[in-house]
This record gives sequence, C-alpha cells and structure tokens, in this order.
Amino acid sequence: MNNTIDIKLPKDNVNDEFVRILSCPFNDGDEVKQNDILIEYETSKADVEYASENIGYIKYLCKSGDEIKPGETIIRLFQNIDDLKQSSMKVEKPTKINTSSKTRFSKKAEKLINEKKIPYTQFQNFSFVTSKDISSNLLDNNGFKDYDKSDQEKLNTENKDIFTEEISNTKKREIDNLRGVQSSNLTSVVAKSIHIENLNNWINTNSTALPQSVLPLIVFESSRLLKKYKYLNSYFSEDKIHFYQYVNIGFAIDLEKGLKSLTIYNADKKTYPRVETEIINLSEKYLEDELTKEDLTNSTFTISDLTSERSTFFIPLINKNQSAILGIGKTENQINLILSFDHRVVTGKYSQKFLNDLAERIEVYIKSDLKEIIICSKCLISLREESKLSGKGLIRIINSDGKIDFICINCLLGN
Repeated sequence: MNNTIDIKLPKDNVNDEFVRILSCPFNDGDEVKQNDILIEYETSKADVEYASENIGYIKYLCKSGDEIKPGETIIRLFQNIDDLKQSSMKVEKPTKINTSSKTRFSKKAEKLINEKKIPYTQFQNFSFVTSKDISSNLLDNNGFKDYDKSDQEKLNTENKDIFTEEISNTKKREIDNLRGVQSSNLTSVVAKSIHIENLNNWINTNSTALPQSVLPLIVFESSRLLKKYKYLNSYFSEDKIHFYQYVNIGFAIDLEKGLKSLTIYNADKKTYPRVETEIINLSEKYLEDELTKEDLTNSTFTISDLTSERSTFFIPLINKNQSAILGIGKTENQINLILSFDHRVVTGKYSQKFLNDLAERIEVYIKSDLKEIIICSKCLISLREESKLSGKGLIRIINSDGKIDFICINCLLGN
C-alpha cells in the first residue's frame, strides 16, 4: 500500500521552463488538510497558490527562493507521522535551476554545450546564452575559445558611479517571452495614419463605457479582420506556420503593476459594447491583483495602446507564438497604427493591406457613428437597422455574466 502522495509542480504556462518558489507556509511534519495552501510560486504570468487535495503530513522537497522546473516533485505527503519519521527512502530533490551565476541557457545551447563538452563556467558573464552565441561567437576552427569580459562590462566594473540593480523574475520572463520572434532578426514594421479632426470629441460622443479610448474600436475591428488576414493570426515554429482557429486579442497594460497582456477570448464574435466591458473588467482585475491564468494566456494577436501616454510612434515587440503586434500612437488630429510583423510568416505588402483595411473601417465610424456596431445580443440586429424598422432603439441590459449588452424590444418581449 502506498502511504505517500507526491505532488508535482504544475506547468501552468507552456512557455515557462522554470518557476520560482515564493513561500512554503508549513514546517516539515505539519499536518495539512484539504484546501490548505501548501505552496506559493511565481510563473511568468502570475503568482499561484497551490491548494492541497488531500490530508497528511507534509515534507517539502524545495524551499522559498528555489527555481524549479515544472513537472518536478516539490512536496511529499505522508498518511501518518510515523511514516514520515521512519521513512528511510532516498528522496530525490527536484532539479533546481542554477541561478548563482545569473546565466540562462536555451535548450539548443545546453545541447550544444554538452555535445562540445564546453564548461558552463565559460558563460558566467552572460545573462542568457543561445546556440547562436556559441556557434557564432565562441567556437573557432580548433574548438572552444576563452571568453573575456566585454569592454562595456569591464568599464562598468571599474566605474564606481554606476549603480546596479537586479531585474525581477517577472521581467526576466517578459524578456524571454519577447526574445523568441525578435531573435530571428526577421521582424519588420509598417504604419498607417488616420487623420481625424476632434478625435477626443468623437470618442466621447460614441463610446458607451470607455470615454477617450480608441482601444475598444481597434480591438473590435482588428479581430474581425484577422479572419481575413489569417497569417497575422498565426506563428512560426520549426520551419512551419501554425494557424490559430480562433481570435483571442491580447491588450497590453502597464499601470505600475508590471507589464501584462490581458486576453479577450473570441473577440471577433463579441459586440462592441461587450469588448468595452471586457477591457474594463480585465483592467479592474489587473489593478486588484485578481488576474487568473486564463486572463493572461492564449492570446493570438496583441494590441499595445500608448495613446494615453501621448506617444506618436513606437515599435512594439512581438510576443512569443504570435506573428504580429499592433501599436497605437496618437497626435492631436490623428491616430497612428504601427504593425510589427514576422517576415518569416508575412510580407510587408500583406501587412500594409491589413492596416489599410483597418483604417478604412475606422474611418467609417468616424464619419458616421456607432449605430452599425451596437447590436441586439439576441437577434444581432444593428441599432441603425432597428431604428429604421421601429424607431425605438435598443435597451441596455446587464446579462447573466454581469456584463453590459443590448437588446431590441422584440427580443425583450419574446417576439
């Protein structure tokens, strides 16, 4: 009879090669019950509390501050205290990531290092090592050549006026997430400006929930266009292009709580008011530290809106497992759409066509109003169409999910 239960570190995010243990709230030998929080750890997306599904006496195989590979056993539960005390089994500790050197290695780099029998100590002055670093910079015809500190690093060491600060694990993972596509050196940018007089007045007049924000409209229209421009809703991996069968828009947010990308699932199927409401709800969860793993993952295309920061132009960085990201800048009389794209997947001409189509769609609303995109959540009739038929308009309601929707009189009365 097995009197122990091994608890493995979950793989909450497919992109995480390690997570950091934040706290182990019990002492070895303590009795734990169902739903007790056994351990807290930090992934690239969020802090996670792991609750016990069993009762027993706990033995930790890790400690606070350790960085562990997902899938490793981190806790062992014993059915009774004597089993824990008398157990003479050799406990295999989880594989810890060596962080003392502050050096990270890609999987390909590790494979190459092992094949060439290169000492890991040669990379102690690197922050991250890729196979390209080894093959291009550290190998010559005779094998491995010694690495010396760069001139900049030597200067930093000698200069006493330089203050050095360690970056957080969250920032490290953000760097890793952005490194993938950019490291190909095959990203490029196209842009499109939309000239608008009195932009703020237009937004204030037509927005139902987010005054002075063009983000909901961009999310609404770009998500529908991605069904046509499917290469922008895909990603490149292992010499193949992988297409998503759904459109999940991620929107970047950074309000002094770290840069995050929050996900609007199936955005192409949502009404304009619903998109606005989801942006508000997700932003509130971000501010209250209530984001879930689902809120932070599975986006297929990302939008970064810096209009509130008065940014006119910037080059957004493409996220891992995506082929493009849309940036939004703004001047007094125009908004600027900037699309960074992966040249391994699409061409500049293809990307520019997407921006041109998006601009045309936005200009339609600027010249008219939102009557075309406010629709009945039941029969999908637009406000403009309903106004022509009965002139009664649509009624704003709170649906069963607590979100704002609209409904026409006929659907409200069950006709």
